[in-house]
Amino acid sequence: MADKVSRDILSDNSDFAIERMHYSKNINMSDSHFHQHYEMLYIQSGLRNLSINNAASYELSHSTIALLRPNVIHKTISVGDSKQTRILLNISRNFMNKLTECVSPAIAHCFNVPLLHLTSYDASILNYFFTELLDNSPSSPLYKEKIQINMQKILLLLTDIYYNINSESEAVLNQTTAERVNYVIEYFQKNFSSPTVLTDAAQKLHISITYLERIFKKNMDTNLHKYLSAVRIINAKKLLRSKNMNISEVALACGFNNLVSFSRAFKRIEGYSPKEYQKSLSSLSSSED
Repeated sequence: MADKVSRDILSDNSDFAIERMHYSKNINMSDSHFHQHYEMLYIQSGLRNLSINNAASYELSHSTIALLRPNVIHKTISVGDSKQTRILLNISRNFMNKLTECVSPAIAHCFNVPLLHLTSYDASILNYFFTELLDNSPSSPLYKEKIQINMQKILLLLTDIYYNINSESEAVLNQTTAERVNYVIEYFQKNFSSPTVLTDAAQKLHISITYLERIFKKNMDTNLHKYLSAVRIINAKKLLRSKNMNISEVALACGFNNLVSFSRAFKRIEGYSPKEYQKSLSSLSSSED
């Protein structure tokens, strides 16, 4: 039984982690977030909604699996009052590289889409592989080898499903686009404080902003400017929680030209103003004293 949603089960020095969790009541993530590893989210029973990049929304069930590349902004919320059982896999970039080196880079093409639909047969095979991973004990002589083999089987299965929807040539083209988009996303993560980060990213890729906007929209299902704003707001909330900066200072530190544009973006994404968020933090702090 769980009373909160685990966002990250992968420790800093680990390559792989898997967890099965049962929720006996509605559990919702309060904030959108992103991380530097790959993630698979499978709802064995019950329903959840997945929000991607504060734009697209998907319903997760036993007949779907969510596939999240590094740096994709997301959060999940319960649907109705159903109980849920979910399996979460976190895979480091380093381990993903090892998996693809042993087989083919193509087995990671399934991550070109955020969601795959599963037949009942696909789901049964997937659940078998998950059980193999969950039952694999660290004390087993072949613990790491079993993880690697089962993960390669999972990736092969999911990419085969992906290829049934997309031709191989389309998949390769999507992968090339994804690499460009991933570069831009990582550039945003490191340079969100710069007001010219969008122009700088396009110049470094030697493409126009118009073309960058087009491939970003196709690959991430959201507007390039909206994604950048979301990254800035996530970091702004971290700075506001630190209580070392006032709202105007946070706005400038996160790449906004002025307080007005910061406040508008904050309210559009979060549904409340930076000042209201700061007050809620003060109230929470007072109640804990």
